[in-house]
Amino acid sequence: MTCSGDFEGDIKRRMLELQEKHLIPLKDDLADWLNKTLAVDFITPENFLHVLDNGVIVCKLVKIIQRKIEERSRRGSIQEIVPPFNFKCWENAKSESFYARDNVDNFLKWCRKYGVREAVLFESDGLVLHSQQRTVVLCLLELGRVASRQGMEPPGLIKLENEIDAEHGSGQIENSSRASSPGAHGDFAAGIPLSASKTRLSELDKKVIQVTKSCGCTILPIRRVSEGRYCIAGRTVFVRLLKERHVMVRVGGGWETLEQFLIRHDPCQVIMVDGKPTATLHENQRVHDEERLSKKWCK
Repeated sequence: MTCSGDFEGDIKRRMLELQEKHLIPLKDDLADWLNKTLAVDFITPENFLHVLDNGVIVCKLVKIIQRKIEERSRRGSIQEIVPPFNFKCWENAKSESFYARDNVDNFLKWCRKYGVREAVLFESDGLVLHSQQRTVVLCLLELGRVASRQGMEPPGLIKLENEIDAEHGSGQIENSSRASSPGAHGDFAAGIPLSASKTRLSELDKKVIQVTKSCGCTILPIRRVSEGRYCIAGRTVFVRLLKERHVMVRVGGGWETLEQFLIRHDPCQVIMVDGKPTATLHENQRVHDEERLSKKWCK
């Protein structure tokens, strides 16, 4: 199966729609966190980038985090030297203006000064023009981790990360992200198929089954290892319910929706794209999603 150039525009458009869909739970979580941290109530998943794109909200956020770090340093709660960094925030900046870009530039400089990983940073236009929304979201989640380390209330997903780390330790989490075969870790790796479980299904189990059915992943084996841990396609992962409605999977150092995870690991999606077997492209998440859409839209 190949995809002609006539469908390239449709695929890209659908790819963007799919990416935006999977970012909704992350935006939902971050919107709640920003509202609480900044004592406002107008940030929502729907207006998320439009509210942030003049750089004012993100500048206010890092100023709050910086004050917390400086306060803990004065009390002797942290030993590391706090780098001085003062900047002006243009609070009346309009979207796409010079002042909006200056705000975002200052925000990014702060992030680099305080050790935020380069991998989650973006160009100023990535926020100002909404061209790197996924990276913007990942950057804010990373700031949530920074805030959490300073004793501040973090986003819900970071709370879940902290709970998993405290419960299981980072070593088990790293092992869980690797492929495993039945029997590799005894009953843990084998697990119990959700459909064959004799115990009462938890709310999370029901949500996992619901998402699996909606994705049409009938071949993909899903086994319940323990509460919140599942073996999916040979990989043992942590699954959590965010805000009682978003089913999220812990992947490496971050999160993705269960639907997105299933799409990337569904063997039914192995097809040809532009004359190439998808098996050569499976390491790239973007291509995974494109393959699924190509199957529907290309002949």
